[in-house]
Amino acid sequence: MKPNKSNQKKEDAPVLYIIPAVQYEAFAHKLEIIHEWVLNSKSPKNIIAEGWLTENEAKETLGKGTTSLWALRKSNAIKSSKIGGKTYYCVDSIKQYLEKGASK
Repeated sequence: MKPNKSNQKKEDAPVLYIIPAVQYEAFAHKLEIIHEWVLNSKSPKNIIAEGWLTENEAKETLGKGTTSLWALRKSNAIKSSKIGGKTYYCVDSIKQYLEKGASK
């Protein structure tokens, strides 16, 4: 059944608010501030990006497969951390591992 004016629910009806331009500008400015704060906040993704790689990123960086990466983790050749079922790899640890391999 197609909705028409008589059977359309009030909460489904579109609403149009008219506000003065000054109030809109103030709202838009506050929204920009919130947006910048969210982008620059220390969300889990931002924290990971600062010093940790996902498993796929680590595999790509090292040119290793899942089993080889697991072996490096288990032998403590590279540091890792498991959070919520996902494994993350320390960037500094990967750099040290690569530097050791380059010096051989």
